[in-house]
Amino acid sequence: MLHSFTNGDGSAPEAIVIQGTHGAIYGTTYYGGSLHLGTIFKLNADGNSTLHTFSAGQFDGAYPAAELLEGSDGLLYVTTSSGGTNGSGAGVVFKMSKDGNGYTLLHSFVSSDGNNTQAGLVEGSDGALYGIAYGGGSAGLGTIFTLKKDGAGFSVIRSFIGPEGRSPSARLLKQSNGVFYGTTFLGGGVNFGVVFQLLPPQTPDMISLSLVADGAQVSFSGVGGYQYSVLRSPDLNNWTVLSNITMPSIGFFTNVDAAFLPVAGFYRAAWVP
Repeated sequence: MLHSFTNGDGSAPEAIVIQGTHGAIYGTTYYGGSLHLGTIFKLNADGNSTLHTFSAGQFDGAYPAAELLEGSDGLLYVTTSSGGTNGSGAGVVFKMSKDGNGYTLLHSFVSSDGNNTQAGLVEGSDGALYGIAYGGGSAGLGTIFTLKKDGAGFSVIRSFIGPEGRSPSARLLKQSNGVFYGTTFLGGGVNFGVVFQLLPPQTPDMISLSLVADGAQVSFSGVGGYQYSVLRSPDLNNWTVLSNITMPSIGFFTNVDAAFLPVAGFYRAAWVP
């Protein structure tokens, strides 16, 4: 046994611990601390250290049920199932350094964007944070959300409605190609839960392909500011990059291929993380 909690330093840890890049172990407790609202702790070879004691109220969260995430910037990120600045007590997203300093509230949930976040965050291929909320959203059945590591750009990617799943409680899994997979606790055809796939928000949508005087015109949509490639293939196996572009702010791009194949040709657009 490495450490026995005493309530003052935490109690009832619900989530897995993580190992930081320098070898220390980090985790959360759902209860305990000076206000019995949970703690964040660090476990070194020489013993345990409490990094943060939650206080709820307007400027803090309460009852963390999720594991920590060490971001690519070396900071710790996590959600809480309660607390926040808006008075709804729907939970927060926050970050802090691994020595306990720099605690910063990134987002306070309201019912429309999620509540009762029980799972940890993941960092996407674009460097943004992605997570799930057990409740809230347009139908009150949970959401998938994203925000940048500075707290900007919060948006709801998906509000669960029931048949496609509801009440997600487990962390998303990110594949190397940027695609996410997850589960929901309830919902689906017989309300026993589902497994789902979520394409990253930057995934392009092909809009049209037409012949023009100069060649083949390919139009697709994406997210402004992100990098995309336009590719062509004669057989759907061998692909040639025609152009690499930065998507304009309007989220729409048209590419003209002057050397299109007259007999058979296929086109696709790809997000380049």
